[in-house]
Amino acid sequence: MDNYGLLAEIVTAVFKSVNIDTQYNFYPWKRVEGNIYHGIEFAAFPYMITKERSHSEY
Repeated sequence: MDNYGLLAEIVTAVFKSVNIDTQYNFYPWKRVEGNIYHGIEFAAFPYMITKERSHSEY
């Protein structure tokens, strides 16, 4: 997808409007969750709590 799709384009535009550069990384969900918990990554999207994710150790 060009620019990683519509949602990423919106996120990029919002961050750009406040002078924040974006970089997108793609990881398995558990790693994303851990990276956010430990401050390695700033954010994740789209983010939706599911039954499987509701029992996370984070």
